Amino acid sequence: MARWDAAHALFGDTAPPEISDLYLDPATGKAARPQLREGTRNRLRELMMPADPADLWTTGPDIERAATWQNSR
Repeated sequence: MARWDAAHALFGDTAPPEISDLYLDPATGKAARPQLREGTRNRLRELMMPADPADLWTTGPDIERAATWQNSR
């Protein structure tokens, strides 16, 4: 998965300024268009939510679970 697709799956269309470089194609330096379909992005977001949503603020998203699902496709 391209880093801009990962950033888009995690943060959506609007990137916080401190990570806006993740939305750029490193080869061109220009904004990259995400290639993930909406259903895939939504599923990744669901999988990134910890079993206890309150944990999102202390341990962050469950990246490992989302990556395992994505890599098994």
